[in-house]
Amino acid sequence: MRLVDSQTGITDNEAFYQKIFAGQVSRRRLLVSQDPATVFSELLRGFYYGNETLLLDDSLYENEWKQWEGVAVANREPEEHSGKLPDELDDLRSWLSEHPGWGSVSLLTSGTTGKPQRVSHTLESLLRGVKINANQRGKVWGLAFNPTHIAGIEVFLQAFFNDCDLVNLFSLPPERVVELLLEEEVTHLSATPSFYRNLLPSLGQVELPGLERLTFGGERFDPVLVHRLRERFPAARITNVYASTEGATLLVSDTDIFTVPVGLEDSFRISDDKHLLVSQRLLGEFQNNEEWYDTGDRVEEISAEPLRIRFTGRDTDNVNVGGYNVNLAEIEDALRGLHEVREARVIPRQNSLLGQILVAEVVLQEPEVTEQQLREALEKRFQRYMVPRMISIVQELSLSRTGKLER
Repeated sequence: MRLVDSQTGITDNEAFYQKIFAGQVSRRRLLVSQDPATVFSELLRGFYYGNETLLLDDSLYENEWKQWEGVAVANREPEEHSGKLPDELDDLRSWLSEHPGWGSVSLLTSGTTGKPQRVSHTLESLLRGVKINANQRGKVWGLAFNPTHIAGIEVFLQAFFNDCDLVNLFSLPPERVVELLLEEEVTHLSATPSFYRNLLPSLGQVELPGLERLTFGGERFDPVLVHRLRERFPAARITNVYASTEGATLLVSDTDIFTVPVGLEDSFRISDDKHLLVSQRLLGEFQNNEEWYDTGDRVEEISAEPLRIRFTGRDTDNVNVGGYNVNLAEIEDALRGLHEVREARVIPRQNSLLGQILVAEVVLQEPEVTEQQLREALEKRFQRYMVPRMISIVQELSLSRTGKLER
């Protein structure tokens, strides 16, 4: 397995193995880093020694950890391991596969719906979304997620346990991403829809015949974007993943409709207010006294038996404009559906008369399009109160530390 990072060089099997077992061993360890080799070696060290690793990226540490109460991670005496040190990465894979509950990793939730919570996962709960078989070996995965977040960790585990190369693409400019996809012959790419929207214009006429799978996660599935990707990569399979910090990977689909797997029918419910509820037994450990965890994600029930659902957004997507309930994601989808538009963001802004009005920022694919033309296109579809009062044409939209579109 190689960890390919254009900023820090290439780590081969031997170097990665040495990094895992060269560091300090402590019962509980706080790591603040975004370097994949550092993060993932620390992760494996913790799983092997049966310890707890708390992963934070730099921005989370600066903005939230310093105000955190009662969760200080203090180094303790190293815990003696019951087995011998593995001779190489293959031996380490085998040992971890046989002891998936030995250690744990703790992460903090984003805090978008309240104070961030600390969630602890064993390797066993993380591997639920990882496919380990002979068909997966030898693939090349692109890491487009923050390595300290649940999606980045699961991409790493998919690569590690199948002895695949892993190419770090996180936070790189789209032009450099295209270069690495080509140079390293990436076969599997997992990213947010926002990542793919930013990537498409930079692809130009570059051919990527080895690209086998594109995986969506972290944001709502975008059918318009999927259509554009299918036109560009007709041979690649597109997969949609529903995951969270609390539950890791929970559902997988080839479309925007998820079917609850056989055997897990009793682990998912829909509340009266159309929120998805997940049984506690599918989640990591965190402060939650309820048997059913409210994900905060709103869903539409397609069928009851089997349970098939489509995600329609979150409560935070809805705002009040002049007494009307407006879904911001619905307007963003409509803008992205215009062939002149590559990306869009709609946000509320305080107004003395209406309380809130809508404003939009749009990244164009065709630069000659005007704000008035975009407004007219929206007026054909929506009531006037749903059409943004201001539409600004911008060069790019900022993404969060998790690679999602910031709103």
